[in-house]
Amino acid sequence: MEVHAAHANLGRGSEQPQARGAPTGKASAGARRASGAIKLLRVIISYGAGERLGGCAQAREILSDMRFEQPAARTVAMTYEQCLAIVKQSAELKCPSIGFVEALKFESALRRIDVIGEWAPPPEGGAFRWRGLTGKDISRDMILTLKTSKTGAEVARDLKVMPLVQEALKAFRIPDIGPVVVDEDTGKPYWENRYTEKFRKVRDAAGVPSNVWSMDARAGAVTETVEATGSLEDASNLATHSTTKTTRRYSRGDGLEKSREIAKARAEKRK
Repeated sequence: MEVHAAHANLGRGSEQPQARGAPTGKASAGARRASGAIKLLRVIISYGAGERLGGCAQAREILSDMRFEQPAARTVAMTYEQCLAIVKQSAELKCPSIGFVEALKFESALRRIDVIGEWAPPPEGGAFRWRGLTGKDISRDMILTLKTSKTGAEVARDLKVMPLVQEALKAFRIPDIGPVVVDEDTGKPYWENRYTEKFRKVRDAAGVPSNVWSMDARAGAVTETVEATGSLEDASNLATHSTTKTTRRYSRGDGLEKSREIAKARAEKRK
């Protein structure tokens, strides 16, 4: 993967807010696009530094000292019904990989990078290489085991007890070896921006609102867990968060049902 090829994708992979329930306005959309562009720029410059291309080491050092505006926090969570619609539509559009990825993220609370993997230059420099989930990470009895990319936490997930994953597997086949998820159009693992583009096509065709992004599947997993169990700790463990403070940001329910339970408990105590 050459530098100019990666540069051509700069800024194209950002999902943009378009409806209520998410950050709106040109400023917030611009901040998210800029954040994605800077992230990719850091990768490209690191690659150039590893290849000892002129100016890249200095540019990397300069960027390391710079701080940029961060996108506003999301307030949208994908629902089970929306994820199911995406799973079914992906099968109809002959791109079941999208449905499998979204189903696995929704059911397991894994990050997208842990499902589709990533293309990046090695630390010593050189051509971009892919690393990520492979067939050997899923046993014959459908137990997925891996170390998460962000925290290095070891996780195990039983795909047999995940209804959305089982629905996705009606059209998607898990390979015995090699990358689990590949782009049907190229036969190779997804670049992040390519996945985002394809996800949007499936989402729109499924009739899911445009303010629901791929990243919201993980928030949906956390939100549904909290609502189903009433336990922020359980949701935190599922999402491999280091603290429940982080989990609270992902749990996007309005607290109505919980507040009702609390009000009833308090009223009962007064009797």
